[in-house]
Amino acid sequence: MSETSLQDQIDAATFEFAMGESALAEQQLSTLAQANAENFSVWHALTEVRYAQKDFSGALKAAETAHNIC
Repeated sequence: MSETSLQDQIDAATFEFAMGESALAEQQLSTLAQANAENFSVWHALTEVRYAQKDFSGALKAAETAHNIC
């Protein structure tokens, strides 16, 4: 069995979010962010999910992390 690429995992979480599974998407992205702390795409996606959930403090923290990486 081949490993799913990081981008595929981000895309899967983003799809869950688009389908209305916000909590699941945030959980998946948070797990990915812990394992891939220096990946801009993970933090960017997490920022968007948290912002859409009106978790502005969490979104800001994720956005700052993404900004610092970039």
